Amino acid sequence: MGVLYNDMGNDKKALEYYKKSCESYKMQNVSENDLLLANLYHNMGSLYYENEYNKTALKYFRKAFKICNNNST
Repeated sequence: MGVLYNDMGNDKKALEYYKKSCESYKMQNVSENDLLLANLYHNMGSLYYENEYNKTALKYFRKAFKICNNNST
């Protein structure tokens, strides 16, 4: 849902759904190295970057990178 809202230009709603997805992953005990979680972090980073919240964007890009790096071995 977050991606759809992002595509429609509704950044506030997109971020709301991205955060709900993060909470859902945590409740389901999804591994911190799950690539779907990396994709979610990347999407959140992109959204923050587009809105010029560069420090927050970098935080999420780093989380995504760490997961991808852990899965590359």
